[in-house]
Formats: sequence, structure tokens, C-alpha cells
Amino acid sequence: MTITPRTSPLSVAVDARRWRLAMAAVCSLVGGASSLFVHGFTKLNVHGGDRLRDAVLARPKVTPLITVSNHASTLDDPIVWGALPFSVFNTRVDALRWTLGAQEICYKNAPLSYFFTAGKTVPIVRGHGVYQPAMDFATERLSEGDWVHIFPEGKVHQEDTMLPFRWGVGRLILDSARPPLLLPIYHRGLARIHPLKGGPAAGWLPRPFLPLDIVVGDPIDTSAWRDQHFVSARDHRQWVTAQVEHAMETLQTQSLGHAPLHTTRGSEPAPK
Repeated sequence: MTITPRTSPLSVAVDARRWRLAMAAVCSLVGGASSLFVHGFTKLNVHGGDRLRDAVLARPKVTPLITVSNHASTLDDPIVWGALPFSVFNTRVDALRWTLGAQEICYKNAPLSYFFTAGKTVPIVRGHGVYQPAMDFATERLSEGDWVHIFPEGKVHQEDTMLPFRWGVGRLILDSARPPLLLPIYHRGLARIHPLKGGPAAGWLPRPFLPLDIVVGDPIDTSAWRDQHFVSARDHRQWVTAQVEHAMETLQTQSLGHAPLHTTRGSEPAPK
């Protein structure tokens, strides 16, 4: 059976007290371990960390937040969030992100399903498009003013280039009840810290004492993107996705110190 946010424990996790306690426990444990690793066992360099803190902790309560980042390893989330103040993981579980996780990896058995549910991870079925239960659930959370993190590339890519972005991020921006605040994040180093193949890190444990650079871009008010007019919703979604991709390519250039070797889709001008 396909696991969806309705057939998984997520169907009761948003409001049920026992699940909120489980979320607090898992988020505190994983977040604390990530914070310890990032600050104690990497050569961390963060640009714009105040933008991430402010977006998570100081934005208006009704304003949804979407963060997007490149996907360099299976441990990007949660390691990147180790740059947040440690107190967030103990006292502000409601403020922490929801994220989308591949069902075939995160929800392949009952123990993993419960663990990732408690870690606020939504099971998405890759290849099933932008209209599927996981995307509906993420849109609902945004409409409530929550934070959703997404990897627009759709899979891990351990090169200094980015894959073409999937259109799901465009759907989230356009279908949220309120215009989300968008925060782009580009990081380098996790491909070495946790490579997909070979070496001692090709499992669960990350390699310590390696450089980790995190660049947080300027927050983007997506209201103007939503106000553009297109012949079809599909064209609008594609255009919005291209704007997100352009913002990420700008951060990528800043991080690399030069333009990428090649880019994917470019940003198109807004219609007149």
C-alpha cells in the first residue's frame, strides 16, 4: 500500500498530544546531535545565519516559510539546521520545519515510519507529480503559517552543479493560502562529509573535521510572483520555479566564487 500523509501516522500527528511529545523528543535529539556535530566536528563557515534565525523565529506568526536548498547528501537535513540556536530544538518544536522525504527510504517499514513522522517528515512518492497527498499536506501546513523545507532538485546530487528544479516548489508557493516567505540556502561540504559511495562515511555516520560552508540568501517575498498572470497554472508554476532556481544559482555563484561550470534552466522575465 502506498503510504501517504493520510495513511501514515501524520494523519494524527499534527494535533495529538502524544505525537507532539514524540516530535519534541525526536527533534530535540536529532537537532541537538546536529548542532553538536556542526559546531564541534566541522570547520563551519556560515554566511547570513541571522537571516535563517530571523526567518524561523521572528517572522510574523501567520507568514508561511519555505526554505529551499541544494541536495548534496542524505544528511543535509538535519545537519544544516545545526546552525540554528540549540535552544530552538528544545523549546520551539512548533517553529521547526516540515520536510518531504522519499517514501521508499523514510517510510519503508513501521519503525522508520514512526521515527520520520516524529521528525516532521512527509512521505512523498517520487514521480507522482505535484498533485499528490504529500504536496497537499505540505500546502496545508504552509496555509497554517508553518515552515516547510524542500529540495527542488528531487534527489541527491554531489557535484558543484544543480539539477533542474522540479515544479513542486512552484506549486507550494502558489497554492499556499498566504504568500510564503522564501529563503534560499546553498551549502558546500556535505558531499565530502557524507558521500554516497565509498569511504567510511558511505553509511549513516558523517566524517568529522571537514569544511562546511552554508550561505543563506536574502528572504524573498513571493507576493509579486503569485500576482503574475499566465495562460495556464502550469505555465505559472514553471515560471515561479525558474525564479527559485535563479535565486539558488546566485547563491551557488557566491559560494563557489565564480559562475557555475554550467547552469540548468535560467530565469525568464516576468510577463508585461
